[in-house]
Amino acid sequence: MKNTVLPVTFLFWLICSEIKKEKAGSYEAGFKIIQTLDKSRIYKPATNTTDYLHYRPLDLDIWYPAVSATTDSVLLFGDILHIQFYPTETQ
Repeated sequence: MKNTVLPVTFLFWLICSEIKKEKAGSYEAGFKIIQTLDKSRIYKPATNTTDYLHYRPLDLDIWYPAVSATTDSVLLFGDILHIQFYPTETQ
């Protein structure tokens, strides 16, 4: 039994080293925000249904594989948090 461990280990290593691995490349990602309401719960009590916060708001951030296009823009940190960045004046 001890005599077979080394050859089996060597064969296993040889077979595993021959398996081709896919080359790592750069992949593009798309990003989309979906805003919806969870109408199964009341988020803000003592309000009517026309109030935006009456039902629980949900923001879904979805990342997905995408193909780049010439009309694409760069995703900014503020896009994820729904923050508006205003450029400051340089003096």
